[in-house]
Amino acid sequence: MPSDRVAAVVGKAILNPEFRQKLLDDADAALAGFDLSDAEKALVRDVNLEALGILGTILDAPLSQNPLFGGMGTTAVPRGPA
Repeated sequence: MPSDRVAAVVGKAILNPEFRQKLLDDADAALAGFDLSDAEKALVRDVNLEALGILGTILDAPLSQNPLFGGMGTTAVPRGPA
């Protein structure tokens, strides 16, 4: 189970595009400010950062356009049968 420290890094990667890009470009430098074990660093490196970027974009959308809140933005999530 990931630690709170790993969750903090992943959360920052979701919400901060610059940090996410730094993780992609140079994970060691991006993680230098975090107190992570080698195993935790490996977990972070295994995260699909592109998927996190998509999630961050969805979360940043105005609520009226955000599919997570019933909006019909360009990334609408199928709702299933009516």
